Amino acid sequence: MNILLTGASGLLGAHLLEVGLNLGHSFKAISRKVSKRSFLSTVLEREEIEWIEADLTNQESWPQDLFKDVDLVINCGGLASPFLEDQDKMRELNITATKNLFELAKKSGIKEWVQISSVSTLSDGSTDMVNESHIGSFRKTPYAESKFEIDQWLETQNDMSLLTIHPCYMLGKWDARPSSGSLILAMRMGKFKYFIEGNKNFVSPTDVAMGTFKAIEKSCSGHYVLGGENRSIKEFATEVIKKLNLELDNFSFYSKEGFSKIELSEREKCIVAEFCQASSVDIAKAKKDFGYDPKMTFSQQLEEAIDFFLEKRLLRIKK
Repeated sequence: MNILLTGASGLLGAHLLEVGLNLGHSFKAISRKVSKRSFLSTVLEREEIEWIEADLTNQESWPQDLFKDVDLVINCGGLASPFLEDQDKMRELNITATKNLFELAKKSGIKEWVQISSVSTLSDGSTDMVNESHIGSFRKTPYAESKFEIDQWLETQNDMSLLTIHPCYMLGKWDARPSSGSLILAMRMGKFKYFIEGNKNFVSPTDVAMGTFKAIEKSCSGHYVLGGENRSIKEFATEVIKKLNLELDNFSFYSKEGFSKIELSEREKCIVAEFCQASSVDIAKAKKDFGYDPKMTFSQQLEEAIDFFLEKRLLRIKK
């Protein structure tokens, strides 16, 4: 297939591109400027990729033949931020830009759309186990709200086959911005040190990319949670602390009740809410429908992410 991929320089976008190329697909890859740390910098000369440097929020930057010869759209572009000051920007990119892109794709005759959503549209941390039946139990954060709103809007459109992927918390290489791996960097710098006890699902972006293409190959539609390994948030934090040679005593773990009683800045509250309002995840539907089979363990994911940060000099480990 010839695939239009947005967000190609992001963590999951890079892996969708990497896996897709290995599977024999060709791409129109939309991204902003490519950093030397990005996966895209390693494949810019590949003939299977038509590189499109564009701003999704600015339709004037889109080429007129954007959808020419395109078989399928994978919309992975977007902004994820825990901070309230980024709310307007997230709505512009996650909602408005997606609507504009979808409407243009519809006019161009595109029949298949893959929306990369988030597990945050399913989990507000109030249930022990989450699956596709929990749509609407989203975190009360600006990011989750914007992703839920665009998911719901897409559901009202009957012009294309719609596959919605809900990745869990991703850790791995090519996190060049970085995105989910920024929590590791924040812990290293002492900017994130409070955790609410609970469970969370950690998954490799390679596994999510492989699962996405398996779902496409099976012509699946509807919602699918793609996760990896369920671990406690305390286990995650403790392993990061150990790998970075940090002091465990510098970090605090609270129950939900205990956390509500401590005083934090608004920024700290936003980060904790975005990361810690989570649950374990059930991936039985994806396993049944298209044989989803994540391979990478949590420890391997974390190792890959840290190795990438070290290689790209985004991180230094304390001696």
